[in-house]
Amino acid sequence: LEISAEVGSTKPSELNFSLVEEHYPDKKYVYVGDNWKKDFLIPNERNWGSIGLIDNGKNIHNGAFEYLPYAKHRPKQLIRYISELNVIG
Repeated sequence: LEISAEVGSTKPSELNFSLVEEHYPDKKYVYVGDNWKKDFLIPNERNWGSIGLIDNGKNIHNGAFEYLPYAKHRPKQLIRYISELNVIG
């Protein structure tokens, strides 16, 4: 689900995350992305889980290394393939 497109906002927008929290209260949240410039800023601030997809040469956003020194930009976990996600319904 691309929340930014649904809501009409751009990333990073705290609105996107607060709407998810309001719609699904008392849950644990995890954000999966590949753009270290902006994908993990708000989820990390809001204490969500954050998972970064390691670039395999096909990612649109391949400049993650530029943000390695900045903790607020880094995901809390890394995966190489989407299939590594273990989602419990």
